[in-house]
Amino acid sequence: MSPHHTLALLAVLAPLATSGCGPGTSNSALNPASNVDVTFSTFTLKKQSELPETLFWDFYRGAEPADGEPGEARDWADALRRVVDLYAGTGPTTDGTRYQTVRNPYDLINEVIAANAIRNFYDGRRYISERIDLGQAGTYNSRSNGAVIRFKDQSAEKNGAALADREWRYPTLGWIYTPGSGSSANKVFRTVQYIAGTAPADETATPPELQSLLVGGQYEPTQFAIDGYNHPELVEASFTARHADVGRMSLSQDFITDKRDTLFISQNQRIDVNGQTPDCVRAVLDYSMQTLSLYLSENEPATVPDDSTANPADTRDNPDYCGNKQTADKVFNTIAIGTRQ
Repeated sequence: MSPHHTLALLAVLAPLATSGCGPGTSNSALNPASNVDVTFSTFTLKKQSELPETLFWDFYRGAEPADGEPGEARDWADALRRVVDLYAGTGPTTDGTRYQTVRNPYDLINEVIAANAIRNFYDGRRYISERIDLGQAGTYNSRSNGAVIRFKDQSAEKNGAALADREWRYPTLGWIYTPGSGSSANKVFRTVQYIAGTAPADETATPPELQSLLVGGQYEPTQFAIDGYNHPELVEASFTARHADVGRMSLSQDFITDKRDTLFISQNQRIDVNGQTPDCVRAVLDYSMQTLSLYLSENEPATVPDDSTANPADTRDNPDYCGNKQTADKVFNTIAIGTRQ
């Protein structure tokens, strides 16, 4: 995703998560969000109709090396997939080239919204659709209304799973429509936020690695529907892990011009590919070019002191940090993912 797109998206996501007057003061006619408390038989998604709509479906498959690529290409693809497994709860197939199950808060709520399984979420999409037709700004925001969204997994509860594996709370679910002109105007933005609950003192079950996530999507209003899936133009997703040595991960997706995904992994101490142990990996999967470009660094800070100024506090981007590198350390050819085009 280009920096321009990223900044435009995040500029709208920030106020969306905090706007509003709080419980008891919002006008439900202008923001129909209300409490949602639902129990599912399971949080795990595995239907063939569901999996292609999950967040990492394209990247997971698309990282597969093309025929004739060296064995190292598969080693790196597998290493990236294992990190995704930790955060996204993906269950790989036997050959490891795709996943057959997925269990995480984002993919579940995305599926629930698409299926119109919850009336209030449907009301939110219908309200935004009505505002689009009127050419007027509109917002659905659970946080602004003090609305609580809680999902419970019946099977996990019966099996004595950890709290973070049996109950998912979403501090924020929001849509915002901004008419007008400009780089971030006349678009619909959706935000999903999840934070794992604090485990009871007597809990002994092992919780999932995912600690929190924040996913924002940008949508074309003329294509925005109240039924089925709304496919985004841009996506920004960030994840934090329970264990410090797993670090952080983000995924940027561009479906408009670049047709690429960028997976960014930082502060990770678990990656080891043939003796290479980068703690920072930027993996750019270009679907049009069918290439996977890897930018790697180890023990490199994002910024370093700027010796060109008199102020010792001034810093500049470190060109050796994986997030700042201009030239890829490794480039591999990948298989074609036709539907991504």
